[in-house]
Amino acid sequence: MLELRSYQRDAIRSLYQAWKEDDNCVPLLVCPTGSGKSLIIAELVRALSEQRPTYTALIVSHRKEIIEQNAQAISELSGVQVGVYSAGLGRKEMRKITCANIQSIFRRELAEIKLLIIDECHLISGRDDSMYEKLINQLRSRNPKLKIVGLTATPYRLDRGSLIAEDSLFTDICYDISLIELIKDGYLTPLISKQSKIETDLTQVRLSGYDFNQGDLQLAYDVDPIIQAQVTEIIEQGQSRNHWLVFSSGVLHAQHLAEAFQHAGIVADYVTGEMLDMVRDLKLSRFKNGEIQCLVNCDILTTGFNFPAVDLIALIRATKSVGLYVQILGRGMRPAPNKKNCLVLDYGGNIKRHGPIDCIRVKSKTKKTKPRLSLFHLRNAPLVGLLSQQGALFVRRATKPSHYHHKNRRLIPLQFYQNQKF
Repeated sequence: MLELRSYQRDAIRSLYQAWKEDDNCVPLLVCPTGSGKSLIIAELVRALSEQRPTYTALIVSHRKEIIEQNAQAISELSGVQVGVYSAGLGRKEMRKITCANIQSIFRRELAEIKLLIIDECHLISGRDDSMYEKLINQLRSRNPKLKIVGLTATPYRLDRGSLIAEDSLFTDICYDISLIELIKDGYLTPLISKQSKIETDLTQVRLSGYDFNQGDLQLAYDVDPIIQAQVTEIIEQGQSRNHWLVFSSGVLHAQHLAEAFQHAGIVADYVTGEMLDMVRDLKLSRFKNGEIQCLVNCDILTTGFNFPAVDLIALIRATKSVGLYVQILGRGMRPAPNKKNCLVLDYGGNIKRHGPIDCIRVKSKTKKTKPRLSLFHLRNAPLVGLLSQQGALFVRRATKPSHYHHKNRRLIPLQFYQNQKF
């Protein structure tokens, strides 16, 4: 039987509180990778369905793996029959509670929905013609009182900053789960880093939009002497580690890195978005089973990939995207048996560029932004390193850690909301 952790219950209480104080708000739950978003979603759906058996909810995401995780959690926690609407999963079932792929569902004519939950909501673009915008407009036309909540580990986008900017869909962050607290309580694993001796010249890499040009990045990194030096160093640093996840700068770069690892005697392979699903799934299965020690990927395992045993991450790429950086590092933070930490080897200057992932602040590119409140983001508090002897990726402020509660008000017991109508 699945059981909720205290912070997961607090997140739901904060959500209820936000709706109670402002019926029209569109709140955001910030849940670090590995904190159990699926359970939060499942409990929210279970509670509302229990209050009103006819309650309808649509849980939307972009990856089939996330859709499967959410559907399974809801089914296990509540016993409710969950519909799954995803072409990638070969299923198109609509029920009172449905988990759907946005690419499959946004064109379909839907009946009235009471609650829309958007998982990995940082992927919503600001365009008026986006898939999410079309879906929301349709649902609101049928139900003007539609409730919407978003969940993400990264409440910001490279193209427009904060997700709670003035022109954003979301109005407020009603709960922000602390990374440091999750590590201290044993729910997440620390990340450590070691300084690399290898540098890649990025001076000729242009910008495309808000990030580095992908083609230029691959040209800078996909050079045999650089690949050989990086592979040699990764093997040296990873001798005591069993599951290596490598992020490349391009498809050909991924292939060449995998070949270099293989020539050095490491069982390695690579996956990309261009592969057939069945081929990619087979390689992922072999990685999780321990048949492959090193798996190289190109922009495919940043979200929705859940393998807690990953104990080494190598970023052989550079990015200006804070969200991508945090999502990548999150792949190594889930705890696993005999795993004390995850080693991060950065060959793109990303740690220097973005800093510790629990202290990131992102300014909105619009005129006004509501601040992301967290005691870990107080700029004037002195920094105290964690695991500083090994170059930790986390720092903590010399203040008492705290979760952010909606409008900083004391949380009301969850039972208070059981008879509330949302």
